[in-house]
Amino acid sequence: MGGLAVLPATGFFAPARAHGRELQFDQEMYRQAHAVLPPQGDRLVELLRPTETLQNWTRLLGLRRQHVPMLQDNPAVMAAAVQQNVLRHNPQAKARAIHNADKTDALLDFLTWVPNDHVMEFNVFRYVVPVKGAGVVSFQAAHRFSSNEPGAAERLRHMRHKWIDLALSVDMRVIESMLD
Repeated sequence: MGGLAVLPATGFFAPARAHGRELQFDQEMYRQAHAVLPPQGDRLVELLRPTETLQNWTRLLGLRRQHVPMLQDNPAVMAAAVQQNVLRHNPQAKARAIHNADKTDALLDFLTWVPNDHVMEFNVFRYVVPVKGAGVVSFQAAHRFSSNEPGAAERLRHMRHKWIDLALSVDMRVIESMLD
């Protein structure tokens, strides 16, 4: 799957809605479970479904503002670098990075696993140039599951297409504001 492709121009709608430190995504509510919000530097907010913890999550949303000068604070370069890192750790992983024409909006999706383990992780990341300040703002939707679950492959195919569409529709200004 690897490689970069150009992201088609699309309208951006809001399938993810913020309610304080809560976010609705794919018709489910997520609540803040962890945050690193220093006055200066990189910022992180992780949200989980109410019944899950950082130790047992199966679905997680990650919001980040990162300063990555070595990647020119460029969303397309960031997506490609994370894609390369995923493939370096698991050469059989499935990973795809795409971006818009001016490289200010990029998307990465990948499926990876630890060798000789049935637990898999599917991720969709969207990276954008922030409205305010420098760096890259990102939205992550992650799903952990067992490859032994009946119907897992078919559910993943459906989820992948749906989550990519949803991630491309997330109002990234909302994500950026949750990191302020």
